[in-house]
Amino acid sequence: MHKVTDLNREGVLHACEKLINNGRSNTIVTLNSLMIMKSWHDERMSDAISNASLITADSVGISIASVILDKRTVRRYPGIEMMEDIISRGWKVFFLGSRDGVASKAAENMSGKYPRARICGAYHGYFNSSESDHVIDIINTCCPDVLFVGMNMMRQEKWIDANRDRIKAGIIIGVGGSFDVISGNLPRAPYILRAAGYEWLWRMIIQPKRIIRVIKLPVFMVEVLWRLFRGEGLLI
Repeated sequence: MHKVTDLNREGVLHACEKLINNGRSNTIVTLNSLMIMKSWHDERMSDAISNASLITADSVGISIASVILDKRTVRRYPGIEMMEDIISRGWKVFFLGSRDGVASKAAENMSGKYPRARICGAYHGYFNSSESDHVIDIINTCCPDVLFVGMNMMRQEKWIDANRDRIKAGIIIGVGGSFDVISGNLPRAPYILRAAGYEWLWRMIIQPKRIIRVIKLPVFMVEVLWRLFRGEGLLI
């Protein structure tokens, strides 16, 4: 059974380097509370997470739940920070996701921020299932070391899991709404809120519609305690 990694930041990046060089497509799941809660009730989502080569804690909720259910301390490493760390190291990357033009703007911003950035392509995430082959052909032509996929949470992980063996990329990582932040469309939370684990509160303030997600967090903790009562771990 897979577990959320307890590697620190440098350890995760070292693991990324090994995955890039192992000759096949690997997936990394940046796990948050809503994703794991979905996986407890959705077999396909559970499979997509379990099939990952590496699972990291994207949220404070995952760090807390790992202590409660698995008796393990795991470090939070937000996907957006992993994304920037990877880009800064000069690995060849491709951006896939968000609305038309957002991924391209995010790529432009990262190229300006990091001298070593090697962004080989960008494509929007608003394509239907009949267009997947075309999108994968575009990605494979670029043959990136890392493919960042920023889509709706459920679609993102399932699409990655379904197509991983067809994509020529060392690592495929789901990064959710990171492109919107990196492109400048949405401001990221102030550092003090990020450090305290309250980035979700900031997102709710600037995107009030996300309150629907936030009100599910108490349900997540109830489910964590119910799993503890039944002797179950974090991951199925």
